[in-house]
Amino acid sequence: MKHSTQVLGNMAIFMAVLCWGLSFISMKQLINSGIPPFTMIAIRYLIVCVTFVVFFIFFQHPSKKSATDHWLLFWSGFVGITAYFIFESKGIELTTASSASMIIATVPIYSMLVDIFYFKNHVKPIQWAGILLSIVGVFLIIRPDTAFSVSRHHFIGNVLMLGACFSWVLYSILSKRLHNRFSSMEISAFQSFYAAWPFFLLSWTEKTRWVPIVGIHWAHFLFLALLCSVLSYFLYQVSLKNLGITIVSAYINLIPVVGVVGSVWFLQESVTDFQIVGGLIVILSLFLVNQKTESPVSS
Repeated sequence: MKHSTQVLGNMAIFMAVLCWGLSFISMKQLINSGIPPFTMIAIRYLIVCVTFVVFFIFFQHPSKKSATDHWLLFWSGFVGITAYFIFESKGIELTTASSASMIIATVPIYSMLVDIFYFKNHVKPIQWAGILLSIVGVFLIIRPDTAFSVSRHHFIGNVLMLGACFSWVLYSILSKRLHNRFSSMEISAFQSFYAAWPFFLLSWTEKTRWVPIVGIHWAHFLFLALLCSVLSYFLYQVSLKNLGITIVSAYINLIPVVGVVGSVWFLQESVTDFQIVGGLIVILSLFLVNQKTESPVSS
């Protein structure tokens, strides 16, 4: 029984990581085809919300929630989805998909800093070494190149991606209380409902930049909405329950690998030597900060 749950957990997190790594390529493809960033997120989350509505109609009725629960769902959704995707969509518009995926991979580092300074958790010296290494790695990834006219936009995009990282960490803190009372699917659904409407308003400011959406665009939208935003978050929770944080975090380290390989293969993006070294340092730092035994998370 234990072996089967481990196999299930490993399969679940591998599929989630594959989808999340490739999501940067789909987002960049949509932006390169002329679809503005906020419009892209608005369409993506319209599909997500419709999917959740269908799920609750046919499979599960939402549980009763207090006004405090709704406020917490609202703010966590605003920070973890609205703010996160504002930073990410504008960041990907300005930088490369490969750089974006490498920077997002540093989220566990910032989560550990929150554990240290906010939750007062003890950290081993080897984990401190990982944190310092990650700072070096991020610097190498986001540093401007000599061609300032091009790299200035990349640098701003990379900084915006760091904003997405901080939004995700704050989202994790706000969501911590919710997981004790509600299912992961229900949390994701209500956070998506609350977080989607600002993108509908923001997309209207891009009206003059709207372009026709053709078949290949819808394929990317369905991939981002159904596989990356709905299925992958569910698979992440399944793997977290069956494997524990340490093993899952090790898998998360593969996101930039998938993102960079996919960017070079599908988008023909170039990666500088500094970025390759920085990405390898970030991955090494993530393994170092995970040098701690933890039991699987129960839900």
